[in-house]
Formats: sequence, C-alpha cells, structure tokens
Amino acid sequence: MILELHRGIASDVTQIMEYYAAIAGEELASEFYSELRFFFERALEFPLAYRVRSHGLRRVDLKRFPFHFFFRTIPPNTVRVLVIRHHKQRSLKRSEVDLLSITWSVEGMKFIPVESRMILGVRYNKDTLDMDVVFRTGEKYRYKGVPQSVFDGLMSAESIGQYMHRYILNHFEYEQIN
Repeated sequence: MILELHRGIASDVTQIMEYYAAIAGEELASEFYSELRFFFERALEFPLAYRVRSHGLRRVDLKRFPFHFFFRTIPPNTVRVLVIRHHKQRSLKRSEVDLLSITWSVEGMKFIPVESRMILGVRYNKDTLDMDVVFRTGEKYRYKGVPQSVFDGLMSAESIGQYMHRYILNHFEYEQIN
C-alpha cells in the first residue's frame, strides 16, 4: 500500500507540533509525531479495520492526543489521508464550508474550523498578532494585538463562545474585514 497525504497535512502537523513544543517541549511534539506516524502505518496495513463514516471516509483516532484523521482508500493500493483534526472540531455544513473557503487563506494564514454555536473559524498570525474570526452570521473581524496565549486559550477552551466573550470581545482593537 502507498500512503498519500493531502498537501495541507504537512503544515497542519507542523502547526500541531509547534504548539506541543511551545507548551511542553520538543519531547511532547516528538511523541505526537511518533503516534501519528504509527496510526498512519496502521491505516496502511489495515485500512478496512476502520469503518466508513461518510462519503467513503474512514476515521482514525489517536490514543494519547486529541486528534484524528480521515482517509480514503483509492484502488488498487493507495491510502489517501485528507485531513487531520482536533476532536473538538465538528464536521462543517456545506454552507459553512463555502463561507470559509471564500476567505480560506490570506497572507499565509488558514482558517481553523471550530466547534462553536457562535464562530465558524479562526486564524492567527503570530508575526502580526492578528486574529481573524468568522462568525456564524457570516461577519468577519480582525482582532489586533492578540497574544499567542490568548489565541491558544481560545482554541483549547471548553466553550469557545464564552472564552470569546470573556477574554477577546471588548479587550482588543478590531475591524470588520471582507
């Protein structure tokens, strides 16, 4: 079998590893990568061991880390990994995918879909400290001067909407973006 990764997987894995390295050191980042590679290899070896979820996609959950990936088998012998996601990220509705795709990448930043009744996606630029948010209403805002710790707190919050209200709204300068 051949493992084929979607072009966005490498940058997603790098971002996850940078996050783990920042919060707990290189060892934890390395452990994440080792576990991910282990499950990539299991999907190659036993692709039919994972049941089909929808649209021919199979889901593999990592054991130690709160991430999973979706893959598809492509005859005759290819396993194509399409996306790696945090467990808190839910599947997006078609209209939400369309809304995010319109503004998917600006200045190298990509929106990260989040599970929230308030917010569709967030992207963060650690060089400029700008955080862009797409709300479920379709409005998009850029919050300026947001420290990395506040962005990390938002992404790991139990309730993203509550965190947004408590720590971001009315705390940072913002502008509406197109």
